[in-house]
Amino acid sequence: MGTARRPFPDDSAPRPIAPAPQRTTRPAPPLPAAHLFDGRFGTTERLPRRIEVHIAGLADGSGTVRPVVDGTPIGNEVGDNSYDPDGYRWHDAFHLANLAVLGWSPVMRALLKRKRRSDPSVDSVEDGGRAIAVEEGISALIFDTAGRTGMHKHAKIVDSELLKTCQRMVAPFEVRACTALEWEHAIIQGCQVWSALQDNGNGVVTCDLDARNVTVRPMSPAELVAHAEACMPEPAPLQAPKWGLSDSPFGRECRRQRCGQHPILLLDTGPATNPGDLRVRHARIFVGFAEQVLAIDQLQRSTTQPVEPSPRRSKCSS
Repeated sequence: MGTARRPFPDDSAPRPIAPAPQRTTRPAPPLPAAHLFDGRFGTTERLPRRIEVHIAGLADGSGTVRPVVDGTPIGNEVGDNSYDPDGYRWHDAFHLANLAVLGWSPVMRALLKRKRRSDPSVDSVEDGGRAIAVEEGISALIFDTAGRTGMHKHAKIVDSELLKTCQRMVAPFEVRACTALEWEHAIIQGCQVWSALQDNGNGVVTCDLDARNVTVRPMSPAELVAHAEACMPEPAPLQAPKWGLSDSPFGRECRRQRCGQHPILLLDTGPATNPGDLRVRHARIFVGFAEQVLAIDQLQRSTTQPVEPSPRRSKCSS
């Protein structure tokens, strides 16, 4: 007995992998209408049809870059992560090309917080960790191939083996509906955007999902300032003293004794030591002793009467 196959999120039947085009110099033909893999979901779970992403290096001189959307940084700082600086920090160009041309990018969907959580199975499979890892692997593969073949600049065609590999890697996911021709457009446009970012050191990347293209232009001085301000680290919040609740002079400073003993509080207004350390378990003993000392100290001394000399008889008196 056959089992019913679960439809795609856009209710379109899966298509077999189309053979990669065997072309030499002729540019890729135009693309059909855009895919809408998240069309049945709500607005908050659909990819934006048009988006601008500002990408530039950070002002700290670390050699890392960070994308910013609508004044808010998305994702983490990205570096080359290589002994030899090779420009891998700009590899978001390939994710943005996938987003614009294929209508698919689990990486960008997660960064933009557009995961389809209303459908747990779609959230787990299409937008989950495996899909993200596969797209990252494809981006690394394209970056490596382009670097070895010089495909980053002025590329018009893509090797058929690379197209087949990309299609095999995404076979478990909704984007398997995309043809080799669509993958070729995504790869070529991604290489062009990467090259522009590498040459300029920054760029505003515009993704148009309806037109199925991605473009890039240099950032203006004002946009560079806004990007730097958006990526500035937030100041660390002030923390209350860890030890004690009172506001002692200069705050409470502490250091932990060896052998796991209790911490010693410096400039503390509390007792000098723990009564138990003196083998006196009951602090009341000290209280009673103190009361006795105070009582003795408060006793009034008796007034001293001056001694009057007694009259002496003269020996000469008769």
